[in-house]
Amino acid sequence: MVVCITFNLTDMSVKFNAVPKVNPRDLTAPKQYYAFLEKGDDVSFDELIRFIGKFSGINEPYIVAVLRTLEKVIIEQLSHGRYVHLGRLGTYYLSLHSKGVEAAEDLTSRDIKSLSIRFRPGKVLTNATAGFELHKV
Repeated sequence: MVVCITFNLTDMSVKFNAVPKVNPRDLTAPKQYYAFLEKGDDVSFDELIRFIGKFSGINEPYIVAVLRTLEKVIIEQLSHGRYVHLGRLGTYYLSLHSKGVEAAEDLTSRDIKSLSIRFRPGKVLTNATAGFELHKV
């Protein structure tokens, strides 16, 4: 089954405002203003499901089942140290940081400071910002 999806993205504007900041290297210098992103409302999981259903014509229970399964599969594959490629969207992968030790044989799992999940967006997401308009509020 092939599903053709057409999006009508009318409002792709990113809002920002000017925020004064002090130069930490010279506290006596005049403040300079920097752009600060105005965060929009969060999109809930249920809202995301409704959007996907609206644009794809797929029933919401099927969408929920696929996304919940995708979540489990991503976690399982990451637990095996694998990179998880989601096509044009991007890639999930693990990253860890450890303290240094003098000899390789001295390095143990206790030396690992953190293990985290990272996401590297693919070209579709990376290039999407080129179509966004910026509006100062």
